Amino acid sequence: MEIRGLTLMIVAIPLLVLAGCETYTCRSACTRVYSECDVPAFLPCESSESNVDCAAVDEWDLHQQDMCVTDCEDALYTLKAGDGGGTNRGLFDEEDATRFIQCVVNTECDELLRDAQGCGIIW
Repeated sequence: MEIRGLTLMIVAIPLLVLAGCETYTCRSACTRVYSECDVPAFLPCESSESNVDCAAVDEWDLHQQDMCVTDCEDALYTLKAGDGGGTNRGLFDEEDATRFIQCVVNTECDELLRDAQGCGIIW
Protein backbone atom coordinates (compact mmCIF):
# COMPACT_ATOMS: atom_id res chain seq x y z
CA MET A 1 0.00 0.00 0.00
CA GLU A 2 2.84 2.43 0.83
CA ILE A 3 4.61 1.76 -2.45
CA ARG A 4 1.42 2.48 -4.38
CA GLY A 5 1.00 5.84 -2.59
CA LEU A 6 4.63 6.76 -3.23
CA THR A 7 4.27 5.86 -6.90
CA LEU A 8 1.15 8.03 -7.12
CA MET A 9 3.03 10.98 -5.58
CA ILE A 10 5.96 10.55 -7.97
CA VAL A 11 3.53 10.72 -10.88
CA ALA A 12 1.35 13.49 -9.43
CA ILE A 13 4.09 16.02 -8.61
CA PRO A 14 5.37 16.42 -12.20
CA LEU A 15 1.77 16.65 -13.40
CA LEU A 16 1.11 19.50 -10.96
CA VAL A 17 4.18 21.32 -12.23
CA LEU A 18 3.04 20.83 -15.82
CA ALA A 19 -0.46 21.96 -14.86
CA GLY A 20 0.75 25.38 -13.80
CA CYS A 21 2.05 25.31 -10.23
CA GLU A 22 5.32 26.76 -11.50
CA THR A 23 3.31 29.73 -12.75
CA TYR A 24 2.66 30.89 -9.19
CA THR A 25 6.21 31.76 -8.12
CA CYS A 26 8.00 35.07 -7.65
CA ARG A 27 10.42 34.24 -10.46
CA SER A 28 7.67 33.36 -12.94
CA ALA A 29 5.64 36.47 -12.03
CA CYS A 30 8.62 38.80 -12.40
CA THR A 31 9.69 37.10 -15.62
CA ARG A 32 6.16 37.55 -16.97
CA VAL A 33 6.28 41.26 -16.16
CA TYR A 34 9.67 42.07 -17.66
CA SER A 35 10.21 39.42 -20.33
CA GLU A 36 6.80 38.24 -21.55
CA CYS A 37 4.86 41.50 -21.17
CA ASP A 38 7.83 43.86 -21.70
CA VAL A 39 6.77 46.22 -18.92
CA PRO A 40 9.52 48.83 -18.68
CA ALA A 41 11.32 49.21 -15.36
CA PHE A 42 9.31 51.58 -13.19
CA LEU A 43 12.32 53.13 -11.47
CA PRO A 44 14.83 55.15 -13.49
CA CYS A 45 18.31 53.71 -13.74
CA GLU A 46 20.52 54.64 -10.80
CA SER A 47 24.13 53.66 -11.30
CA SER A 48 24.68 54.32 -7.60
CA GLU A 49 22.11 51.62 -6.75
CA SER A 50 23.79 48.95 -8.85
CA ASN A 51 26.74 48.32 -11.10
CA VAL A 52 24.51 48.41 -14.19
CA ASP A 53 25.49 50.62 -17.10
CA CYS A 54 22.53 53.00 -17.34
CA ALA A 55 23.10 53.42 -21.07
CA ALA A 56 22.16 49.74 -21.49
CA VAL A 57 18.39 49.79 -20.99
CA ASP A 58 18.05 45.99 -21.26
CA GLU A 59 20.59 45.52 -18.46
CA TRP A 60 18.62 47.83 -16.17
CA ASP A 61 15.39 45.94 -16.93
CA LEU A 62 17.12 42.64 -16.09
CA HIS A 63 18.47 44.17 -12.88
CA GLN A 64 14.97 45.34 -11.94
CA GLN A 65 13.58 41.88 -12.75
CA ASP A 66 16.15 40.38 -10.36
CA MET A 67 15.19 42.96 -7.71
CA CYS A 68 11.53 42.03 -8.23
CA VAL A 69 12.33 38.34 -7.62
CA THR A 70 14.47 39.10 -4.57
CA ASP A 71 11.94 41.43 -2.97
CA CYS A 72 9.03 39.10 -3.72
CA GLU A 73 10.83 36.04 -2.32
CA ASP A 74 11.91 37.95 0.79
CA ALA A 75 8.30 38.98 1.38
CA LEU A 76 6.96 35.51 0.56
CA TYR A 77 8.95 33.98 3.40
CA THR A 78 7.88 36.64 5.91
CA LEU A 79 4.68 35.48 7.57
CA LYS A 80 3.43 38.89 8.66
CA ALA A 81 4.55 42.46 8.19
CA GLY A 82 7.21 43.41 10.71
CA ASP A 83 8.60 39.87 11.23
CA GLY A 84 11.42 40.15 8.73
CA GLY A 85 11.37 43.83 7.99
CA GLY A 86 9.92 43.24 4.53
CA THR A 87 11.15 45.35 1.68
CA ASN A 88 10.90 49.05 1.11
CA ARG A 89 9.34 48.39 -2.26
CA GLY A 90 5.77 47.57 -1.27
CA LEU A 91 5.88 43.83 -0.54
CA PHE A 92 6.02 43.32 3.20
CA ASP A 93 4.80 39.81 3.90
CA GLU A 94 3.53 36.53 2.50
CA GLU A 95 0.09 38.01 1.81
CA ASP A 96 1.53 40.90 -0.23
CA ALA A 97 3.76 38.57 -2.26
CA THR A 98 0.91 36.15 -2.93
CA ARG A 99 -1.40 38.97 -4.00
CA PHE A 100 1.33 40.31 -6.34
CA ILE A 101 1.92 36.90 -7.95
CA GLN A 102 -1.79 36.21 -8.47
CA CYS A 103 -2.39 39.67 -9.89
CA VAL A 104 0.44 39.35 -12.43
CA VAL A 105 -0.58 35.85 -13.49
CA ASN A 106 -4.26 36.79 -13.85
CA THR A 107 -3.74 40.12 -15.67
CA GLU A 108 -3.32 40.43 -19.43
CA CYS A 109 -0.06 41.97 -20.66
CA ASP A 110 -1.72 44.99 -22.24
CA GLU A 111 -3.37 45.80 -18.91
CA LEU A 112 -0.05 45.37 -17.07
CA LEU A 113 1.51 47.82 -19.53
CA ARG A 114 -1.26 50.38 -18.88
CA ASP A 115 -1.31 50.03 -15.09
CA ALA A 116 1.69 48.17 -13.76
CA GLN A 117 1.21 49.68 -10.31
CA GLY A 118 -2.22 48.03 -10.17
CA CYS A 119 -0.39 44.80 -9.36
CA GLY A 120 2.22 46.51 -7.25
CA ILE A 121 4.96 46.52 -9.90
CA ILE A 122 7.31 49.24 -8.73
CA TRP A 123 10.74 47.99 -9.75
